[in-house]
Amino acid sequence: MSGEEVDAAIPASEVARLLLANELENGVFIRHYDDVRFKITQVTVTLAGLLIGATRFGPARTAPAANLPISLFIVVLGIIGILISAKYSERADRHATIARAYRRAASTVVSKFQDTELEQIHQLAAAQHAKSAGFMSAIRARYFWLAIHGCLVVLGILVAFV
Repeated sequence: MSGEEVDAAIPASEVARLLLANELENGVFIRHYDDVRFKITQVTVTLAGLLIGATRFGPARTAPAANLPISLFIVVLGIIGILISAKYSERADRHATIARAYRRAASTVVSKFQDTELEQIHQLAAAQHAKSAGFMSAIRARYFWLAIHGCLVVLGILVAFV
């Protein structure tokens, strides 16, 4: 449109559709970051297990001091896993915040023309879920991802001394 201005206003239904499409796109990013956390955790736990197996089931048991390099590597794996999980949790939070903003904006647009407010529907459903899930709804999943990697750190320290 070579510099021309559009006189026609965008219909409210199209605005709501665009806002909801952007909410969905941010949801895709959130799922992507969850997948990355899972894959990183899977790799670090598998690698730590293989390393521990190498120290325990090798041809001859060695003194604990000989396990120090492997132990340090497991600790470093755990620390890197904690950092990666924390970073991807932050990225997922960013996209969740953006998605909520798009949902609220779409709710405002839709509520002007319908008796339905998307945000209210969401809030009621979330409250119902929280009630049925009990105390687990208050625990963030990120803490489980971080705990797995924290356990690797502890395990690496134990490998050095046992």
